Amino acid sequence: MNIDNLVNLKEMRTLAEISQAEMAKALDVSQSQISRYEEDPEDVPMKILKKWAEICGFLEGKLEPITVGHPYLDIQNKKKIIYEQLNYAPVITESSSGVIETLNVDNLISNLDQISRKPRLGVFGHFDMGKSRLCNVLLGDSCLPTRYQPTTSVACILRHISDKPSWQIEDVWMMDKDFNIHKINDEEHCKRHRVKAGNLASLESYVTHQDDEDLDSHYAVLYIDAPILLACDLVDMPGYENDENDSKRTELATTFVDIVLYLSTAQCFLGKNDLDYIGSLINVLPSYESEKIRSLDNLFIIATRSDIIENQNDIFNILNRAAKRAFKHLEYKFEDRGAEEEVTEEYLRSRFFTFSADKKYLRAEFEKNLVNLLQDRLPSLVSEKFNTSFQESLEALSHKYKNLTENLDNILNQHEQMKIQLESMKEDEKVDSINRKKHKEKILKDIEIYKNECISEVKVVTKKYLTIDYIESMIKSRYEDKKDAQQLAASYLSDLIQFSINKKVKEKSVELSKQIDDLLNEYDKKQGFSKDLKLDFDSKTIFMGAVASLTTFGALATWASIVAAGSNLGAYLLVPTVVSFLSSIGVSVGGTAAAASIVAVLGGPITIGIGIAVVIGGIFAWLTGSSWQKKIAKKLVDLFEKEDFENKLIKGISVYWNDTSKAFESAANETEKKFQDEVSNLENSLNCLDDATLKEHKDYYTALNFFLKNLIAKF
Repeated sequence: MNIDNLVNLKEMRTLAEISQAEMAKALDVSQSQISRYEEDPEDVPMKILKKWAEICGFLEGKLEPITVGHPYLDIQNKKKIIYEQLNYAPVITESSSGVIETLNVDNLISNLDQISRKPRLGVFGHFDMGKSRLCNVLLGDSCLPTRYQPTTSVACILRHISDKPSWQIEDVWMMDKDFNIHKINDEEHCKRHRVKAGNLASLESYVTHQDDEDLDSHYAVLYIDAPILLACDLVDMPGYENDENDSKRTELATTFVDIVLYLSTAQCFLGKNDLDYIGSLINVLPSYESEKIRSLDNLFIIATRSDIIENQNDIFNILNRAAKRAFKHLEYKFEDRGAEEEVTEEYLRSRFFTFSADKKYLRAEFEKNLVNLLQDRLPSLVSEKFNTSFQESLEALSHKYKNLTENLDNILNQHEQMKIQLESMKEDEKVDSINRKKHKEKILKDIEIYKNECISEVKVVTKKYLTIDYIESMIKSRYEDKKDAQQLAASYLSDLIQFSINKKVKEKSVELSKQIDDLLNEYDKKQGFSKDLKLDFDSKTIFMGAVASLTTFGALATWASIVAAGSNLGAYLLVPTVVSFLSSIGVSVGGTAAAASIVAVLGGPITIGIGIAVVIGGIFAWLTGSSWQKKIAKKLVDLFEKEDFENKLIKGISVYWNDTSKAFESAANETEKKFQDEVSNLENSLNCLDDATLKEHKDYYTALNFFLKNLIAKF
């Protein structure tokens, strides 16, 4: 912009949302002087005018990075002190015999690290939307390739240099398709999946489509010194529709981001398929829903290159119209998300932002919202969850070792009486184990019934909605514009059908969750077999750990999400992989279960609805006359049939419940095995260990409990 044309200083300042007091401070003059400048801009010195324009974002000086302070420093310092303290936990001598319940510090630290990790901010959109450019603006440096063609082909995961593990020498590691971001700090995992290593200078040749040999690299993990990375990890995703592999990588990334930035250029804002991709991202977006964070506060829909639109009123009209279309099109996504807060059109509009790399005032509102989320609200929530989880885990451990101490004390002092009580329990257990087996078999049969009921629901729903009359009526009531009907009707219909089916699937998933709890409660009843002997067995924790070790779990994700919404999760933090498992299904420990309870039968951004929407685009040319709605309806019915939509839904339902059956049987068997092991351990203490060993174990548990009590008091 020509500096000679910048004469309305007040308008510039207002557009940039800068107060007179803030401007006075930035220019190091009085507020009254600011008023005089605005009243008589002709006499403003050129030096002041240029500085004014730079402050307001009309003239870019050096690209400064987004600064957020160091919001996780207090948590990191506290963790450091805690972890140092845990190193002083009592240990048992290696010569000790018998089964001893030692304190697994590594498991506890690993899960606490997962809970207290910084959020991951994912940047999504079609290719050529300026994703890498936006990332570089946030970082304040050109760390990522920004060329439009060929576009970035791997997911770039950017972390702060201070987060780089001691075992990683290079700043950039390329990872294969099986790399798990939830294990990004796991040395063995990272080394196993590393394709190659290098530095930032070599990144561009790694991540652009130049060398076919590099296509085995699906992720680039980068460590750089950028202020914003003190508050988040940044994930720059491949653009949609660049090629099949990029789309698959983007689908996978939706399972590990906490904040979504969806980019679309202002000139063609939210065009081809954008609303469908946004809907898929909303499905898996974590729902924090605290007093400080509303249900969609971690969603940013951004109009990049907003400076292309010359009239600023036009850009805001573009955003207003897009928000209205999005709200209407995504209504079932908001409802299916299961969030407690109702999403209104006004609230959704507040998640739309302008952006320009060259005009600061066009990105000021976006940066202000993002910084507020990253610097204040999310760190506060993470800190609260860390403190609560740490206290609960110590209390769970203390309770565990208190019971173990009392058990050994009773065995030492009432040995014969304890043997009689245990034999009585084992006699009862012969019947109880048979009943649990029958209960498990009944649940497996019910899972098959649930599958068939859901398949029947698919047939009922598709018969209701996939008719020419219904679709024609739907189009007439929703779309005045033929182009909107052409682009949106197919995916809206797909969403409507899946939403209707998902209600039945979720209903049955919740029923199954209750049955699982009933089965697990049968183990808990065994805890009271004796007033003097206690079984150290938490059935839900054991079952959760077994589920977490699986690769597919179907409806057990719903059970896990309901459990995770409980008030006390201390015991779960002692089980390996539980927190990363919960994160992978979209649930934060102690948080809402809304996101994970959603059943995505088809899943992923590339849905059947989108595929049909693409095909129907070809018939737009002959949509003329008064019956254009019926023409689209007929074509849609034919296309849904051609795409074998109903059978694909049935296949998705079958896979979901078959996975559920396998996962339940595996987790139930593991829980039963662990229970029998616990009974054997108790029997071993009674029958095989001498008094000296029992006393050694008792002293160890007593010391551990004392250590944990002191740790609780300190923190």
